[in-house]
Amino acid sequence: DYLPGLVAYAVLYNAIPLVRSVWITVQNKQIQKRNERRRSWSDFNSDRFEQKLKQAKRMGIKQKILNFANPLNVFNTKSTSSYELNESKEKEDLKLFDRLLNQQE
Repeated sequence: DYLPGLVAYAVLYNAIPLVRSVWITVQNKQIQKRNERRRSWSDFNSDRFEQKLKQAKRMGIKQKILNFANPLNVFNTKSTSSYELNESKEKEDLKLFDRLLNQQE
């Protein structure tokens, strides 16, 4: 009465680890092939990458430094909100208006 169940259990008890082992072996071989392709591609590209870095260094860094005291520069990363940006812009506009008004007098 219990014999068919015990046979099925015994077969699965041995078959599941065997199938899992084969599956893991296949997966590991695929991963090793992929890693080898990546390694060879990395070796090939490292020389080209170094050449590009040297060329970039040779060209130099060309940066334009902005003067944030200038009222024409509206955005400043030190500001935390658009409200502060609008407020500072309004203050600059009022200062400019006062200067122009004082010049006319």
